[in-house]
Amino acid sequence: MDSADQLRRTLEAVAEVAQHIPVVFPAHPRTARNIDQAELKAVRIWNGDPLPSWGLWMMPPASYLDFLDLMQHAVMVITDSGGVQEETTFLGVPCLTYRDTTERPVTVSMGTNRVVGCDPGHLLLEAAWADAATGLLDIKRLGEFLARIKDRIRHQALSRVSPLSVPILLEIGREQVHGQGQDAMLREAADLLIREAMGDS
Repeated sequence: MDSADQLRRTLEAVAEVAQHIPVVFPAHPRTARNIDQAELKAVRIWNGDPLPSWGLWMMPPASYLDFLDLMQHAVMVITDSGGVQEETTFLGVPCLTYRDTTERPVTVSMGTNRVVGCDPGHLLLEAAWADAATGLLDIKRLGEFLARIKDRIRHQALSRVSPLSVPILLEIGREQVHGQGQDAMLREAADLLIREAMGDS
């Protein structure tokens, strides 16, 4: 990614995700130089120590086996590489492809890869969806996440339901909640999230 502005906006979006889960970024040397020149404060250097529970951590490019190990233990991978799309599909790890198209359509049809385009704001919402799809959804955490980004969400009347909103709502409805009144709890939590996301009180 050679555009300094696109790199900054992308890493700012990823840094939002990294406030809740550690993100490891094996950076190409040219990209690492661009990050240094842009003085992006959200990006920290990872030296291989145990990862804290949050943060955006840059490391030098990994060997192939080390990179496979990182992918295998990830809850999600964000990439613009065709090869990584195939490897995450083989490993069964959810992948967000940060491009407008893919030359690996089988990864999309297998259900492990989503082509999310090149808009950092869209990447942010897709990452929230992928996090929900892993079964790690924490409704309170998702509500806090939406509250932080609500000023960046563009409200637009649609003639039909947005395809982006449907997977998020479906995954919320699938969360395992044990005990009495679980359906009512889920409906109430989903309604609250929708009201917060839409700016209603």
